[in-house]
Parts: sequence; structure tokens; C-alpha cells
Amino acid sequence: HIHSTPALTAPLPFGNVEEQFGSLDLIAASNDSKLSVLKTIFGHDSFRGKQVEAINAILEGKNCLIVMPTGGGKSVCYSVPAIVSGGVTVVICPLLSLLMDQVNMLRSKELNVCYLNSSVPQSDRDVIVHNMLSEAPDYNFVFLTPETATSSDIVDVLSKMKSNGTLTYIVIDECHCIDMWGFDFRPAYGNLGMLASLNCQVIALTATCTPRTEEIILSSLNLTSATTIRQTCDRRNISLIVKPKKGDEKEQATNMIVNEHNGQCGIVYCTERATTLDISYCLQTKGVNATYFNGALDPYKKKAKVSYL
Repeated sequence: HIHSTPALTAPLPFGNVEEQFGSLDLIAASNDSKLSVLKTIFGHDSFRGKQVEAINAILEGKNCLIVMPTGGGKSVCYSVPAIVSGGVTVVICPLLSLLMDQVNMLRSKELNVCYLNSSVPQSDRDVIVHNMLSEAPDYNFVFLTPETATSSDIVDVLSKMKSNGTLTYIVIDECHCIDMWGFDFRPAYGNLGMLASLNCQVIALTATCTPRTEEIILSSLNLTSATTIRQTCDRRNISLIVKPKKGDEKEQATNMIVNEHNGQCGIVYCTERATTLDISYCLQTKGVNATYFNGALDPYKKKAKVSYL
């Protein structure tokens, strides 16, 4: 639902970053630049899990496949090296909702971020591309959908940025989608390997990656030599329980929530948009405070529901 989402294209003044944190160049030049960026910009006192290993590999110039569980801090793995190294980091993200989550997160840190997709008006697109092609682009991060990233005009822009020395990293988020979608549903994901011709360092991120999927990802991206950093996805606070379906699945699901999880919070994932509405209505009739969320909602309703949550 790319076309229904308004663009957020106006760049933040770069001075905002320096006023709040001091010069990014000074932060990056400190004795422990990684930790300085983590503390000063992201507000964390220490790295966790495999973050340091991943960041060091990136700063050493290695192409990386980083496998970390959801909530494991994958965004820190590319954001910190991007700020330390300077220049522009391009992030390719499959879903507009995920893309906007990351855009808003980085903007909340007063970093200069923009995005390009088919919903961005041509006039705004021209301004962004002009900035990207300048000798010193304002943007720290540029977010693209796979379709935009593989379009001939944007590939040409990225090639010129690489020649200018302003393109630092290409990040491919949710890279397991190459295996899931790259062969039919989202062929642009399968075409991301063309970016290898830019000779730019690539960072691929995912929380879901079997050895077979890893092989497909690296082959599709033409990463013949890449460092894989894998953090266990076994989250001991989460368990999976399978219950056989009996009769009306909606009635069964809502009864289970009411009887076994009364007063608790939870998320019900549905395979169809209409089902999200049906389940929320069923729960409401049983006295549960419930709402629904799906991709068909307009941006204002989405924002209202997220704020409510």
C-alpha cells in the first residue's frame, strides 16, 4: 500500500545533530568511536549479543550477513558503523511500514534521513536525488524499497555516488525475503544482486535464516566472500504451543483468549485482513478491549491505532 502513504521527504537540518550531540566527526574520531556513537546518539551504555562482532566486521570492510533475533538490535549493527564511517548509507527495506518504523526511529535521534518509493512526488524525488548526487549529501541514511533500489535511474544515482565517494554501505534488511519473495511475488528482491556491480560494501540483515536460505541469499546478492555473524534465535521467554482446530476457529480462538488469558495483553495474527476485523469484533462481544490493524487502513487510522496501543 505504497501509494496511500504520504511521503516524509523534507530533510532535517544537519545542524540539529551537531547542536544536540556535537560534531558527528568528533564523535567518530573519539578513542572508542563505536561506544561514543552508541551512548551519545542511541542512549545505550553497552553493546549486547553479537553487536560488537558485527560492527567490527563491518568497519573492517567485510560484506556481512547478520542473523539476529527480532529485538536483538540489528539496526544498531548498521547504524553505528554508518555514523562512524560517514557518508551515506542506503537501506533497502521490503515493507513500507517497516521502512517508516526505521525512518522515524533514526529521525527521533535527530539524524538526517529520507526515503524514496513510488509514493514520493516527482518534485520531492528530484530534490532528494539532487542532494544525493552532491559532493557532500546531507543525508546520513536513504531508505529504498527493492523496486526503487533496482530501478535503472536509482542504480545510476548510486553508481555516481560510489564514484563520488559518498556511498558508504548498502544495507538489505529482512534479506530472507530474497528466498521467500525474490522468485515470483517480489522479483525486485531477486534482482538486488545487480547492486554488486557498484562494488559497495553490503550488509544483509535477517532474523530468519536456515543454512539453505543463507546460501540462497549470498548467491543471489553475488556475495562470494561474506562474513556470517549468527546469534542464536532461541528466545527462552517465548514458547510455541500448537492446538488442534475444533469447529469454528474464530470462536475457539476468542474463547481461549477469554478463558485462558483474561486481563492479559496479546496479539492475534490473521492470514486475511477481513479476519482481523472479525476476531476483534468477536473479542469485543465477549467484553475484551480489542481493535484491529491491517494494511488496508489509511495512514491516519493506522497512526491513531498505533498511538492507542
